[in-house]
Amino acid sequence: MYQLSVDSNTELVHNDNMNGFNCPLCGAIGEIFHQHYQHCQKCDLIAAHPNQHLSTVEEKAQYDLHQNSPDDLAYREFLNQLCLPLMNLKPAPARLLDFGSGPGPTLSLMMEEQGYLASNYDVFYAPDKEVLKNRYDIVTMTEVLEHLSQPLVEVKKLVKQLTKGGLLGVMTALHSGRETFPDWHYKNDPTHICFYSRQSIEWLVKKLGLRLELVTSRVMIFRKR
Repeated sequence: MYQLSVDSNTELVHNDNMNGFNCPLCGAIGEIFHQHYQHCQKCDLIAAHPNQHLSTVEEKAQYDLHQNSPDDLAYREFLNQLCLPLMNLKPAPARLLDFGSGPGPTLSLMMEEQGYLASNYDVFYAPDKEVLKNRYDIVTMTEVLEHLSQPLVEVKKLVKQLTKGGLLGVMTALHSGRETFPDWHYKNDPTHICFYSRQSIEWLVKKLGLRLELVTSRVMIFRKR
């Protein structure tokens, strides 16, 4: 297997020893560059080759290292990048699902403190699938989208759980092109396998018939029509 880290001193190159694969977002065959990453010309997604994905055990071991906590004021401030605009767009009370809440659920607690009715789901740490049968006014995915091997499939499911006019709030860092990708710290986490740009987000909005309420370099809020 190839090393997961990218040497920033190595130029982006084509690799004829690896075939392009179906883009995890739009399904088009992309262009392999720098050993094991693919760039999709259709939706601008950059994705790691499937043979670089960690096993479930390896993936959970990485998440177990996370030390996010509701008591961490810096982490709360980080999450406020999403929480504050969500509260402005959809005041309490409202039902919220934090999808991929992680080992130290914090966003749901922050929203509960402001009068929201919050639930958590995480495949490793809060795996109660009953919450996935309910409808919500807000669904959040904070630092989740980059981990998904089938992002379109998962986002479609979550949009179906939203009430009419409901909000999907996402946090993930957006890439600025394949030329700068090797020096980008965000790709160094071995659990990060899909990397989006503003173009990728706009493709997703059009595909799912959503309305984009907010987009920054880190935060996206979509409204279900």
